[in-house]
Amino acid sequence: MRLAGVTVETPQPDAGITALGLTAHLSPRIVLSPSCCVFPSELRTVFPDPAQVCISQASSLVLQGQVVVGSMMLDGALRLTANEGNTLMCVFHLSDPIMNFGMLVYLHCMWVVGELKSFF
Repeated sequence: MRLAGVTVETPQPDAGITALGLTAHLSPRIVLSPSCCVFPSELRTVFPDPAQVCISQASSLVLQGQVVVGSMMLDGALRLTANEGNTLMCVFHLSDPIMNFGMLVYLHCMWVVGELKSFF
């Protein structure tokens, strides 16, 4: 996504999670379903103005279906799903970022606000 021009923050060297002596530096978690785009060249259809999209290091983004993101500043979790045969066009004001607790990762469990799911 960075190659397409989307601003995706890189992990901070001092901000990692350590478990069993191993430190992992978490990047933004971004999932583009095959119904959204398959090839890197298709990112231009999803993000027509990539300079207007910013995803923080702690963010989670899931795009399903035919989704077009015109502008967005994400600092949290966001899932955008377009029903089959429809296009979901999203334009968020950059002065009003999408902020929430999103997904917090704790060692072996993923905690989504209000719902607990185990990796195992």
